[in-house]
Amino acid sequence: MALIGQISEWFQRWRAMRALRSIDHRLAQDHYWDVRNLLAEARTSFESGNLRRANEIWEKVKKSYPDLLPLFGPALEICLSLRNYDDAEALMTRGLAMNPRHPHCMEGLARIAYERGDTSLALERCASLRKAFPGSAIGYVIAAAALAALDRVEEAEAILAPGLRALPENDALCVKYAQMAEQKGDWNAALQRWRDIDVRFHHIIAVSSQARALKELGRYDEADALLEGVKHRSGNDTSIWAESARIREHQGDWAGASERWAGFRKRFPLEPFGYVWSLVPLLALNQQAEADQMLRDGIYVTTENPRLMVEYAWLAQKRQDWSEAEQRWAAVRAHHPELRDAIEQGAVALDQLGRAEEAAQLRAS
Repeated sequence: MALIGQISEWFQRWRAMRALRSIDHRLAQDHYWDVRNLLAEARTSFESGNLRRANEIWEKVKKSYPDLLPLFGPALEICLSLRNYDDAEALMTRGLAMNPRHPHCMEGLARIAYERGDTSLALERCASLRKAFPGSAIGYVIAAAALAALDRVEEAEAILAPGLRALPENDALCVKYAQMAEQKGDWNAALQRWRDIDVRFHHIIAVSSQARALKELGRYDEADALLEGVKHRSGNDTSIWAESARIREHQGDWAGASERWAGFRKRFPLEPFGYVWSLVPLLALNQQAEADQMLRDGIYVTTENPRLMVEYAWLAQKRQDWSEAEQRWAAVRAHHPELRDAIEQGAVALDQLGRAEEAAQLRAS
């Protein structure tokens, strides 16, 4: 009778779990597009620089659909982008309990530790990941990145070696291996590794990276020729155009670099970093007015990107134009109140203008 009772209890539990999974499945079907669209909107808001809106959307989806989030890969990406590491931990821990036979959540936990800067925990989680899922490249790649961050490049390469043997066709492992040569400053090895990636995987990053290695080896003409050969075949890849400009910077040709960055901005007007990097040659040429105008154009076309607004304020502050700096920092605060540095730097400008009481009020806000 005891055995019959145990079987009955097991059967009832099985039926309950099946019913629960059925409910979860129906719930997922009913709200799949709701969650997916919200996550997509959060990603778009983040990429456009609207962090406040991205956080609002995330809080909404977390509150409304907590049981569904572990089913969506983009949820982790949103958490990591917003640096909501506690949410990411909870998400991956719950997902691992729901589906322990899939590596995704263990990979996510390793990534979270690494991005949090907890190198020891990242290495520990990567070791567990490699043991449980030796076919997961993330266990090798994240461990190598963590070791490289500690400048333990030789150990990082030793971690990658068994991964490369086990997964010779995994491009992420090959890319990390090439990056290790770059970090060591072994540009000949880096050039060879990137060439191998180019031949085997045809990744455009391998072309720009070969050009970078050639640049570091002083082989500027070869680097230029390599990039020119793909500029129009892969004309929408920013790394090709950016590396082309950096070749001129490396040569100390600031006018040539400025011209190439102008070409970058013309081709990619919505890329904020094109405006930020364009500052280097303009300031080297002491073209302050041109730098101001360039950032104003960037702020307009990128819809008041926070990074560009901050750089614009810093330009005035660095030349000690305190009245202009105060106005620009005020604009940053108005459009991006989450950027706390704008408060302190705005207060610094007010102090320099002799408006100490306003500066104190600002710091206290």
